[in-house]
Amino acid sequence: MVMRTIASLALAGLLAATATAARAEVIVSFPDPARYTDASLSGPGIVREDAPALTLLRQHLERLGQRLPPGQTLRITVLDVDLAGRYEPWRITAPDLRVMTDATWPRLRLRYRLQDNARVLAEREETVSDLNYLSRSRQARSGDRLFYEKAMLDDWFSRRFLQPG
Repeated sequence: MVMRTIASLALAGLLAATATAARAEVIVSFPDPARYTDASLSGPGIVREDAPALTLLRQHLERLGQRLPPGQTLRITVLDVDLAGRYEPWRITAPDLRVMTDATWPRLRLRYRLQDNARVLAEREETVSDLNYLSRSRQARSGDRLFYEKAMLDDWFSRRFLQPG
């Protein structure tokens, strides 16, 4: 009975380790956040890699990566972040208010490499943007401060990695 329990536990551990190893992985890096165009959620200023907006973007990209086939690794290097809208510090009553206009769409410049084990499936540098981001305004009432950026990344990820061909 004890041997059967030990064998069952060993098999369960082996299966769990195999499942973990086969899972897709997303690795996101922000090499020089202080130089980003606009990556602050609290007004203009210097941004560090652990800034709230960058942490939220990293988490979102990692969640998207769960949709990749098992065994694939997606490495994303974020080269620039320009969040939707602009701060207008001259507004005395609300200097930390992000104002959205047709000319202030979200934009991320990134480099990525998608691999399946050691084989490179895709490698590219590109700018992801959503010039029509304000057309999503009804959905934006969710209270998510990065709603537009996340929706843009959802669309990009689906087009780039989930559609055949």
